[in-house]
Amino acid sequence: MAYTRIERYIFREILVPTLLSLGIFTFVLLAGRTLKLADLVISKGVPFADVVRLLGFLLPSFFTITIPLSVLLGTLLAFSRLSADAEIIAMKAAGISLTRLLKPTLLLAALATLGTSALVLFFEPQANHAFRSQVYSMASRQARVALKPRVFMAEIPGMVIYADRMKERTGELNGVMISDQRNSQVPVTIFADSGRLLSDPEGRRLTLALSRGQIHRYAPHRKETPYQVVGFSRYVVNLPVDAGGGGEKRQPKMKEIPLRQLFRLAKADSTARGRHAAAEIHSRFSRPLTPLLLALLALPLGIQSNRSGRGGGFAIGLVVFLCYYMLVSLANTLAIESGWPVIPTLWAPAAILLACGLVLFQRARQEKELRLLAVLQRRLSGIWRPHRKEV
Repeated sequence: MAYTRIERYIFREILVPTLLSLGIFTFVLLAGRTLKLADLVISKGVPFADVVRLLGFLLPSFFTITIPLSVLLGTLLAFSRLSADAEIIAMKAAGISLTRLLKPTLLLAALATLGTSALVLFFEPQANHAFRSQVYSMASRQARVALKPRVFMAEIPGMVIYADRMKERTGELNGVMISDQRNSQVPVTIFADSGRLLSDPEGRRLTLALSRGQIHRYAPHRKETPYQVVGFSRYVVNLPVDAGGGGEKRQPKMKEIPLRQLFRLAKADSTARGRHAAAEIHSRFSRPLTPLLLALLALPLGIQSNRSGRGGGFAIGLVVFLCYYMLVSLANTLAIESGWPVIPTLWAPAAILLACGLVLFQRARQEKELRLLAVLQRRLSGIWRPHRKEV
């Protein structure tokens, strides 16, 4: 019965800083994106509800980062405090082992892993797809609103569009002029008798279909024919309304594709895209394990980091988290771009983290000091603790 109370006590001690960390870090990430998206409301006239919807679509991606980080910091801070207040020593004196203290820690981490699994496997791809679709919808709507007769439209970066007349019912343009400066080395000017703005929601592109006109292209590096004029009866101009592309019909990004479709793509496509799909599959199954692995590592680190205080525990947590995600990023690069074997490469960071956690936990059970951690503690003590003035 006493053990049950202690396990509940440990669970609460970890839960409180974990939830606080989750709220703080999620707010920080949202605040950074909110400042960028606020410009859409102020300068572009985008409805506030659309911006709120975009922020909602970003939340699953943010939670896949902040949940593991919060579990790491919550566990570190909780056991650092328990160790600093000699509660760990008292529990050991009462015959309570570290293995017993690990149970509530892993229970909370398992709940975080379940939540992260649902986010990574199901909600995050849907939210990423919805975010891109919403951005396209907003951009294409803004382009249609900005396109008015006898007004130079410069909302699209690198392009200026002008129409002498516009039929409100059909949207047909007459007397069209387009200045395309996206390639500064070869500026292009297009004149057309008529045109029509067409949208492709599936391909997330906006096109301007022109009829009967000329393309004027100036290429100074071509000494023989620097100025070219080409006539056309029909010509299509891709408008880069999606931030993810230059106006061409685009394939969905891997982070937008549902898991079932990824399996089909990895099996059917032997090109680099199929390899990328296989890497994304293994990434989605390995990422949810991060809270469990970080909690296993954080318990012995928290117990032995009491001398650096809460600030030191916070700093140690950030260092561990950054090192792990740098390792994950490196593994993704090696697997996708350098051709390393997908399975061992992408699961290596999790295996390394598990090995470190087991070694540190075993040393903590044997009450052996971690020399590297002791050195780091001394460094952090000078940073986080205020210097005392000599009297």
